[in-house]
Amino acid sequence: MVQENTDINVAITTDDVQAVMQSNPMMALQVQNRALMRKLGEAQGEVARLTQELEYSQNGKNKKGG
Repeated sequence: MVQENTDINVAITTDDVQAVMQSNPMMALQVQNRALMRKLGEAQGEVARLTQELEYSQNGKNKKGG
């Protein structure tokens, strides 16, 4: 019976990830998909922030004019 040592701390580098991505096209697509999802989330957050800012600005103008 082989016992695994899970206490070993191995720091994964960018080179490690890139090497695996080059050898495994599916992993490369999965990583790219994850990055795109992250960027989409950031963009959605910015759109929500700007929409809120626009609504606040429009409501302020309506109160002043009305």
